[in-house]
Amino acid sequence: VVDLRAATDPENTGDVLVLQTPEGALGLAVDRVLAVLAPNDLVPVEERIGHGLPAYVLEVRQDATGQPVFVVSLTALAGLVPA
Repeated sequence: VVDLRAATDPENTGDVLVLQTPEGALGLAVDRVLAVLAPNDLVPVEERIGHGLPAYVLEVRQDATGQPVFVVSLTALAGLVPA
């Protein structure tokens, strides 16, 4: 399990995501899961990804309210593959 939680709140137990990768199961501890959405629930944004975003951000989409949502590579975020 790779711990991606913020260190600011030691009382926060967070959530664990379990992903299937080619190498096997991968567990990621995160601060909390806010929502689980189907890919078609998020609308692609036509603009290019900004230069100030980390390399693990693959795409920017919008939810039903128009709020931006980052699509990220969780394995790159965890430092397991190059971003």
